Amino acid sequence: MSLITTLPDRLCEWFSDMNEFESYSFCTQYPSNLKVTPLEKPVIVFGTDKFTVLNNTVDEGSTIATNNRLVELEFTVGIHVPRTMGGMGCNAILDRIADLLLFNTSLKISGVTTDKTVYIRNTDSLFLKAKFTTSDILIKGSNYPAALPAN
Repeated sequence: MSLITTLPDRLCEWFSDMNEFESYSFCTQYPSNLKVTPLEKPVIVFGTDKFTVLNNTVDEGSTIATNNRLVELEFTVGIHVPRTMGGMGCNAILDRIADLLLFNTSLKISGVTTDKTVYIRNTDSLFLKAKFTTSDILIKGSNYPAALPAN
């Protein structure tokens, strides 16, 4: 499987293993389990947003495409914190996660954007969503014909 489909799970696992985050919960987008109300500890949610193929590596004059694609991937980090932590609690967690992603991974992060922190009444929590953009991710696949035959 490619990084596109495995990144959220891999990030959950990586952050879950860090001592500084042992009191947090990590999951991927839209888990099926019920939410704790009111929220008692930070919950960090990872997901993929979209990806864009940057190149179609077909050599001129070739009938076979190479098995490599460069893609740009956007993934999201959703930070839910108990209301009592305040909006700065969301920002502090995002700052630490961004530092680790920027300086302790091989991901080539080229941009980070955030939404406004919002109050979620159902869980009595605050929520901040950040979107990270990576570039030059190499996805390997099998060789395939460069052009599909006409019917």
